[in-house]
Amino acid sequence: CSSVVTFTPQSEMSGQLLPGQGSPAPSPRPWTPNSAKVAQGVFSGAPNTPGMPGPSNFADGLRQPKQRFSWADFIRGIIFGLINGVVLVPVMIGFAQIIFRDPFFEPKKALLVKAVLFSCVVHQTAFGLMSTLPFAVGQVQDAGLIFLSAMATSVVSICKDDGVSDTGTIATTLILLSSATTLLGLALILTGYFKLAALVQYLPQPVVGGYLAFIGMYCAEAGLQMMANTSVATFTEIPDAFTHGRARLVVPGVATGLLLYGILRRFRHFAVLPCLLIAIPVCFFVVMLALGLSLDDVRETGWVDSDTSTVSFYDIWPLFDFAQVHWKAFPAQLPTWFAMYFVVAFSSSLDVAAIQLDLGKELDFNHELITVGVSNLLSGVTGGYTGSYIFSQTIFTMRTGLKTRVVCVVIILCEAVMFVLPFSILAYIPRMFFGALLTFIGVDLIIDHLVESFHKMGPADYVLAWLTFLAINLLNLELGMLVGIALATLHFVLVYARRGSSAMLLTTRSRVFRAFQDRQVLDARAHRVVALQLHGYLFFGSAVRLLEEVKGCVVIQSPDLNLVHLDGTPSRARDTTGFLVLDFSKVTGLDATAAGSCFRPLGQVLTQHSVRLVLTGVPPHILDVLTRQGVIQPAGAPLDGGALLVESLDLGLEHCEEALLREHGGRRLSASGVGTLRNVGEGGIVSVLAQYLNTTGFVQDDLDGLEEFFTQDSVAADSILFAKGDSADTLFFVQQGEVELLTDDGERLQRYIDGGVFGDLDFFLERPRTFSAIARTDSILWRLSSRDLGKMSAQRPDLSTAVQRAALRSLCLSASTVFIGDAEEVQLQHAGDGMMMHASPMLHRH
Repeated sequence: CSSVVTFTPQSEMSGQLLPGQGSPAPSPRPWTPNSAKVAQGVFSGAPNTPGMPGPSNFADGLRQPKQRFSWADFIRGIIFGLINGVVLVPVMIGFAQIIFRDPFFEPKKALLVKAVLFSCVVHQTAFGLMSTLPFAVGQVQDAGLIFLSAMATSVVSICKDDGVSDTGTIATTLILLSSATTLLGLALILTGYFKLAALVQYLPQPVVGGYLAFIGMYCAEAGLQMMANTSVATFTEIPDAFTHGRARLVVPGVATGLLLYGILRRFRHFAVLPCLLIAIPVCFFVVMLALGLSLDDVRETGWVDSDTSTVSFYDIWPLFDFAQVHWKAFPAQLPTWFAMYFVVAFSSSLDVAAIQLDLGKELDFNHELITVGVSNLLSGVTGGYTGSYIFSQTIFTMRTGLKTRVVCVVIILCEAVMFVLPFSILAYIPRMFFGALLTFIGVDLIIDHLVESFHKMGPADYVLAWLTFLAINLLNLELGMLVGIALATLHFVLVYARRGSSAMLLTTRSRVFRAFQDRQVLDARAHRVVALQLHGYLFFGSAVRLLEEVKGCVVIQSPDLNLVHLDGTPSRARDTTGFLVLDFSKVTGLDATAAGSCFRPLGQVLTQHSVRLVLTGVPPHILDVLTRQGVIQPAGAPLDGGALLVESLDLGLEHCEEALLREHGGRRLSASGVGTLRNVGEGGIVSVLAQYLNTTGFVQDDLDGLEEFFTQDSVAADSILFAKGDSADTLFFVQQGEVELLTDDGERLQRYIDGGVFGDLDFFLERPRTFSAIARTDSILWRLSSRDLGKMSAQRPDLSTAVQRAALRSLCLSASTVFIGDAEEVQLQHAGDGMMMHASPMLHRH
């Protein structure tokens, strides 16, 4: 929010201006007085060019040893410092017109302009001494101007109503503004010290955009008021600036401002803006002399300020008379101060973001916020005003390749000279010059945030920016921003209700590796389980929409014996759903209305259709809500809704698998679909491998002699079979029992029961163990070492082929996708609410 001039990354020799903000593509605009558009897309990086280091190599230069003194860099620093000074001084004078816009301050305008220039000197000195960036430019910036102006106008009104003298009103205003700046500095320091910079960045961007557009209109009104020498306090008073013969004073300045805007959009050479700022008063005086007019003549006609009296800079501080302060005016300014704090902190964060993006080096937002805070603290205690980084001038100086603070010193000297001059610069520079500059700033801000932002925001955000702008104009600054924030919050709630929560269709297989035939049974019945992982914050609005999607995944039998989804739509599934697993591990919150009005009725409906509801991964705070609303009991026992609570998604799916196997009656399916009664645990290693090889043409006698190559182990419960990093020279087959693979932190990765094969990946890849294995029950295992496998390959290649084929079939079955059923159950997308459900393959399991 504090940029003054923006330049484009071209070579120094070609002299191209560096573009500032705007869309991700390079903008043709060379100048912009704000940086809030950083949040919409901002700088497009340009490749490094000779003579003008790009972001990356300049960041590297910051880490290099201190450079030796160079006269060439010293002279270049003076030149670019003067360019910055030519741009900044008139802009800061224009900012003084905005802060002290109330007609009451007109008699003291010359001194107040000097006060703003002195504040700029303090800010630039603070940034020059404290910033980690030697090219940093910090000044009084536009983000806080409107708040300071609102405070000043409010103090004048209160003091007038309370009969306070003019001297007391001036003292109250100056001490209030400097106190507000001091407190702002302290607040920013504390914000950075406690690392809270991220919190102030929650201010909605459309609200900031509407506020910045209001700044633009405010600047334009201040320019009209200055040129017409009449009050233009509101939008409705703008026509007054063009009446009673004032049009001749106003129209040239407005036209010059618009011409300035057009030229700077077309030409991007770095010298364009400084030359134009010099050319405007020069042309004015050339025309004046050509018409035979003197400076006194143009003063009498209102073109130039008529106050030619001596103005000493040291006359500023006697105005700070604490004895005459009207302290009752202070409390009314607290809401404005709080709004100013958030806006200045937010805009300062955007300035740092813009510098960081162009610099190519990560900056500490909290540290930079402390720097801004110290600058404001020093400005406040010396009677100054709010300020921050001028990011565009900072980037311009950075792009020159200078690593010296000479530029900073020159800027300070330029502003200090204007400050100590014993006369008012307004008495010698035409009003139309400052009016044109303020008109240009206003037009740029308004077009950028109310016109061009249409291409940078979504439709809703664009409307919010306009509504905030209108609310500030129709109400006041503080209430208008509150209305904007309220509308942005309402918009967020409505959007979140539609898109903030989602459900992802997951694999319906647990991490339990079972016997081959059991896995075939589960594959054949995979459609009986629907597993969904819920995401986001679930409140009544979002939960209603989400549950409609959930119902579209559950298949039931209608009264006419047809298969339909729970929402009534037809289904092409082969069977009804038996289990609905809802995983809450990614849910951030759940309100009572959603729990009581959505999830409990869902459980009741599912029970009526013999579908078991299983809730997994429920965080404690959500469990409390579900319990209070009667969806589940603390122990997990079902209520009338029939919901079952399970610790994790994997355990929930395992519960469903066990129920499906019991439903099958414990029978295993052969490859042809015919049931086999033989138990894996009864026939040794031959029976374990036979289940994987039980295909057409297979005869179990083909495995005769297999056991002589294997070693049988009987292990006790809790025995460690191998640890991570051990040599993977053994392949394991589970004949009977239960084995788990564990991660480093002890979390269960896989579970193997009768007929499972484990340790195969590391074994065949010939790498150390990547996990640990432990027997959870007394188990009977068969081990095959790599040496025995080699021996088998040499002596019985047929058996070696059978073993490797069995291991391969185990891996393939485990890695296969298990979704069987309607195409709409694989990927569901409803354009109306943007919710998406995706099938997740085994390799992407949660």
